[in-house]
Amino acid sequence: MSNIGTLLFHLRRIQQSSCQRQRAGLADCELPQGPAASAHFMFVLALYAHPRSSLGMNSLDDRNRVGVALLVLRVTVFAVMLVWTIDKFVRPAHATSVYEHFYFLRGLGPAIIYSIGIAELVLLIGFVIGFAPWLTYGLVLLLHAAMLGACFTLYYLRDLDTLFRLGSSNRLSAH
Repeated sequence: MSNIGTLLFHLRRIQQSSCQRQRAGLADCELPQGPAASAHFMFVLALYAHPRSSLGMNSLDDRNRVGVALLVLRVTVFAVMLVWTIDKFVRPAHATSVYEHFYFLRGLGPAIIYSIGIAELVLLIGFVIGFAPWLTYGLVLLLHAAMLGACFTLYYLRDLDTLFRLGSSNRLSAH
């Protein structure tokens, strides 16, 4: 069965289940709405993205799962760190106080904070697109120990983090 066929099959099964509940007087014969629809959709999407063989998941599926997990980790680390970087441009006085309080670096003016922000932004863009992971992932690990576990995981597994990474042709494989 093709990917689209599998997806349509599962969507029909959800609708049939809803219609069976309707015949029993428990619900209307339509696709679920609201949170129930979201849960059904996520379940179907998970089945579509990660189909299982009769003997369990094959190694290609495991690689997809690891790749998806690492991509989500990379994007969320980027999102958190982007907020910290934007703060350097929006509130340089706040960034100065953070450097004074946590890093004991006093007397950093707005020009230095903006320069740090620009360098950090360039690093983060390289990080999120997967440019030179041995360098960008390593620098992110060194610079942001607050997310040490996530950054270490990304650095340690950087060779497996290939989804939507610059210079990588790997995408989710379709089954």
